[in-house]
Amino acid sequence: MLDNLFGEEMPLGVRFLIALIFIAAVAAAVVVAIRWLRPSKKIKVDYVPPPPPIEIASIVEHETFSAGGAFAMLLLILSNIVAIFTYALASNILQQNVAMLGWIGWNILWGVGAIIGRKRTYTVYRTPPSP
Repeated sequence: MLDNLFGEEMPLGVRFLIALIFIAAVAAAVVVAIRWLRPSKKIKVDYVPPPPPIEIASIVEHETFSAGGAFAMLLLILSNIVAIFTYALASNILQQNVAMLGWIGWNILWGVGAIIGRKRTYTVYRTPPSP
């Protein structure tokens, strides 16, 4: 049948294609046979949810500013006010640029100081056991 299509000699590409199709069909048949013949190992297990957690204590967080943090926050607010007035009273664009660069720099400096100057304390309260 294939001799009528390609004449006396079959091209090499067609030979490889036929061999590839044959090998793929044999591999697919082997996989299907293995899955069909092998018994299934399904184990049915009922899900049991874990017990609810037992609360033995409650933790309360308190956050305040330390003296350095309060000082940095005060200077952060004052530097913002000064930067706004400096920008508003600037007579040319160069002075406005300097005012905005100062505003950015002071916000970074005093903002980091305010962040670092926070003080956190934790209080642990024992929870009485429930009956």
